[in-house]
Amino acid sequence: MRNLLKADLSRILRLKLLYIALFLGMLNIAMSLANEYIKKDYAATAYVSAIELSFGGVIMALSIVVPVFYMVYFQEFLSRSMICLLGWGLSRGKLVVSRLLIAAVLLFCIFVILAFFAGIFSLDPTLGVSNGQKGNLLIFICLRYLRYLGYIIFSGMAMYLTNSAVVGIIASSAFALFFRAILAIIELLANISIYDYTFDGLLDWAYTTLCLGGFAWQLIPALGYVAVAIAVTIHFFKGKEFEF
Repeated sequence: MRNLLKADLSRILRLKLLYIALFLGMLNIAMSLANEYIKKDYAATAYVSAIELSFGGVIMALSIVVPVFYMVYFQEFLSRSMICLLGWGLSRGKLVVSRLLIAAVLLFCIFVILAFFAGIFSLDPTLGVSNGQKGNLLIFICLRYLRYLGYIIFSGMAMYLTNSAVVGIIASSAFALFFRAILAIIELLANISIYDYTFDGLLDWAYTTLCLGGFAWQLIPALGYVAVAIAVTIHFFKGKEFEF
């Protein structure tokens, strides 16, 4: 499977969409910082707020989640290369895991580049960004990485279970754009509070806990969501006829 991972990563590195996603991510960061700078109160707090807004906003989610899902899952599905992989003896379980690993590595590389780009602006000595603020930002970015990876895994599950790449793209777009809004509407109509126990809510809760110096036990059920999604994908993918 190591050769498969290398081949897929090599293929993805040649895609223009990857560099478009990186450019959009950097542009989003730069625009968020510029917006704070225009307010004329640009300081450490404004810098932290701008970076959190850029990494946590809908634009960044849409700019990263959908392209990564497209490059890792959608293209392979449409090209029917899965038929060749399964025909060469790769098990369906390993196929699912290989997509997950490629998505995780690709998303990690994108986040490292974007975090480095954002960190360059913190070198301005007039900002006075403290080590504590930098640490909290690093925690925030790491949790956003986990959140976006979760979105991709959930979207992959939708694609495998429905045997439709279009459903996967719709799911990845919906997670990036509407997930929080849909939950807010449900909470309003049903008069119940469920957000804190969703994947997103648990990660937000974990961020607050970590910033306060506590133990983020919320990461355990959040990772449980991801593990269940992977297990469900493998289980049902193994037992169904996969039509191309």
